[in-house]
Amino acid sequence: MPIPSSATAISACPPSRNATSIRAAPASIAFSTNSLTAAAGRWLGAGGGAPTRRPRIADETLQRFLIWCGVDLGLPVQFHVGYGDSDVDLHRCNPLLLTPLLRAIQPTGVPVMLLHNYPYQREAGYLAQVFPHVYVDAGLATHNLGARAPALLAEALELAPYGKFLYSSDAFGLPELYYLAAVLFRTALSGFLTAGLQEDHFSERTVVRLTRMLCADNAKRTYQLANQM
Repeated sequence: MPIPSSATAISACPPSRNATSIRAAPASIAFSTNSLTAAAGRWLGAGGGAPTRRPRIADETLQRFLIWCGVDLGLPVQFHVGYGDSDVDLHRCNPLLLTPLLRAIQPTGVPVMLLHNYPYQREAGYLAQVFPHVYVDAGLATHNLGARAPALLAEALELAPYGKFLYSSDAFGLPELYYLAAVLFRTALSGFLTAGLQEDHFSERTVVRLTRMLCADNAKRTYQLANQM
């Protein structure tokens, strides 16, 4: 099935969010029809995911193929990292383990989005600093941490460039989560920028510019949504 022309990104969730499960394959790798057919057969034979939930493509061959399809199309590639469902092996979810793959994608210039990241927000910020094509958001970690969301934001922004940190709610299920995520992010960002203003790290004009960048402009630029919003 072709990727819809309206798609704005490719979203990858490595098996158990295990960053080591996605090998760094060069962009020129040849995925044979036989290997893809075999991988699809294994996945379908296993039920295509748990029968009571939305199917999840957990086969490494299929995921790697879809990731490079997104890269070939020039679409941002999202990686769900760290905190998540009960099938997560959190000790194997450090985004630093994606470093070889990030190096392989870098020559293409395609953005790589590291989502959620908790408790590895500092590592994700480091990767956003050292790789020109890597971006970070806090996603569902914000509304799960609640009152500790300001600490999460501050730690991620210790190294992450301000132009490479994005807001997302990643809310699902209860509609109230969308509201909660937005309120907690605004509160955390307001505290961060107010402290910087009081300590003369930022001017008032810079605070306004950073607010627009972190809340909307970075996402619009990276996902090429400027003409749609």
